[in-house]
Amino acid sequence: MNKTFRLTVQSSVVIFSLALLPGCKFLDLFKKKEVDQKVESQGSATKGEGIVLCSINGNAVIHESDFHKNITQMLQSSPYFRGAGVDSLPMSIKRRFFDELVKQELIISEAEKSSIEKDADFVKALNEMEKLLVRSLKIQFFEKKLFDGIKVEPDEVQKHFNENKEQFVKVAGGVLVSGIKFDKDETAAAFLANAKGRV
Repeated sequence: MNKTFRLTVQSSVVIFSLALLPGCKFLDLFKKKEVDQKVESQGSATKGEGIVLCSINGNAVIHESDFHKNITQMLQSSPYFRGAGVDSLPMSIKRRFFDELVKQELIISEAEKSSIEKDADFVKALNEMEKLLVRSLKIQFFEKKLFDGIKVEPDEVQKHFNENKEQFVKVAGGVLVSGIKFDKDETAAAFLANAKGRV
């Protein structure tokens, strides 16, 4: 427990320190400045990637486009944020997400230093993931081509509706509610006892 707490504190200090370094320009992302002007003046990124939000050891690791791609993916996959856009998120959530990206990049940097790609377990897991990804993409792309090729005409929809009218709701449903009010508790208790006797 003590070791876990110490590691958490150390990680937090590292992330906080990185956020204060000139390499991590998270707050610049939300200033109302033209990205292309910053890119030209700083020379820190190519057009299309946006400004460099974080660099580790002089290497750009998070560009503005990376941040937007990752946060958009998170928004699409999370039921809590479905329908939200990047601009509609509060700054605190953007900041936490950015901190998480920085933490991931720090881990990746250390993993690359230790040549994790050469580890036998890593290679085995990577090969299995590649097979799963290829399988998933084959299904996804085949289904997309199949569905893109299906054309349904309005008269076909009308014909299907006419042939299956009984399956569709014709009248909106509702709930019938009845209520009784009593002036005295004794009358309510007597009514309740009578009602229970009939059930």
